[in-house]
Amino acid sequence: MQKLKIKSLNTNDYIQTSKNHIAYLGIELEGYWYNGHEDLKDDSSVQFEDVDSDCNGNCRDNCDCQQYCECIECRACENCDISIYECNCDECMICLDCENHFESCECIIDKICEKLSCVKNDRCDECIESFQENQTLSHNCRMMNNDYNNCCMDCDCECSCECDCNQGVGEIASPKLRVNEVKDFILNNYPDEVNSTCGLHVHMSFKNDKKDYAILATKEFYDFFLSEIQTWADNRKINKNSRFYKRLKGVQYSKREFLAENQLNPNSDYSDRYAHLNFCYNKHKTLEIRVGNMFDNKEISVEYVHAVIDIVNYYLSVNNTKTHTIRFKTNCNTDFLIKASMEWYGLKLYVKSSNYHKLSDNYGIDEKKSCNHKILFYQSMVNHLPIDNQFESLETSFYSEYDQREKIANVNFLKLKGLNNGQNFYIQGMYTDNMIENYMNKLKNTVNYVIEECF
Repeated sequence: MQKLKIKSLNTNDYIQTSKNHIAYLGIELEGYWYNGHEDLKDDSSVQFEDVDSDCNGNCRDNCDCQQYCECIECRACENCDISIYECNCDECMICLDCENHFESCECIIDKICEKLSCVKNDRCDECIESFQENQTLSHNCRMMNNDYNNCCMDCDCECSCECDCNQGVGEIASPKLRVNEVKDFILNNYPDEVNSTCGLHVHMSFKNDKKDYAILATKEFYDFFLSEIQTWADNRKINKNSRFYKRLKGVQYSKREFLAENQLNPNSDYSDRYAHLNFCYNKHKTLEIRVGNMFDNKEISVEYVHAVIDIVNYYLSVNNTKTHTIRFKTNCNTDFLIKASMEWYGLKLYVKSSNYHKLSDNYGIDEKKSCNHKILFYQSMVNHLPIDNQFESLETSFYSEYDQREKIANVNFLKLKGLNNGQNFYIQGMYTDNMIENYMNKLKNTVNYVIEECF
């Protein structure tokens, strides 16, 4: 697959990489609004400490100012974790004359002895020791690229965030938006303050509904998305220590995990939704992307959302759903060809069969009483297979000869006439490739089981 190119966006001109596959978007903005907001909803994950009428200074505890500190006194050695002014690591020791690490010094060693064997490229121990004793050495973590920001807000770069001591913490969610409406919603409703607990969530529904959704509900798309959104951030020169890169690595409410199988299970754990991608089709009919954070600059938040849109549209333009195919012969010599793929309405099954007429007396066909053995076969199927919710899930209930209800792979297509010419039908629901693969693997045994039970 070709690599998607997303340039650094500093204007409002966004790249449209392909046709638009997105029907609607929903944007969730989290933060603190000084004067509240008419659509504000509580969200326990958004935290601005001690937000009340009496400020005690704790309201700034979630401030990220220290991440952007540029004071020299806040730089520390990454080898010994102490101030660069107190560092005594060999890794940071340089020669002040050539500015190389002392072990890689390129200064010329002067000869001090009279030995003939002491030459330029083979100095004797006496000359080398004399040179080392007279080297001008110093520790310089910055020159050796061994320093990092260790700000604790004790420097001149004190927190400049305004007091947050008013109610107005939570999230607001947009109504259904078209792609061209996203920018105005974000700019017109952006919170006054944000911090590391504030996420920027994007919900998407799709024009091809379940077909588009199935293409995205894959580990391949997840890996592609993470790679491309990091490319966008790198091109945009987002601070490497920023909230965005921390969320990209995974945090409590945006875990770096692919959980599509769990999330699309109607009985899934509520906590499964806290992943980078939340496949919440069964609840909202949307894909929720939770990677983003609320940027201090709202224009960057707009750019991030449009980058997400471009990545998703591009992937849907160059990929299609997988077709799963099986062929098998039953114990009664009936041949089946079955193809399955996710389409906009659900899982489409193409079923073609042959040799129903070869069903023997062992399977309940009285050749003397009927000249249309297929009709007898279908009548038996209709009588034995359940008719309720017949095409609504990959599993269906079946009553065995002992009247015990069992869950089996949905083979209600056996009821349908015309299978010898091939016929399409749909099993409703949203299924991943793994779910479909597991279903297809069960079909041969299930078809044999049902036929033997029925006859």
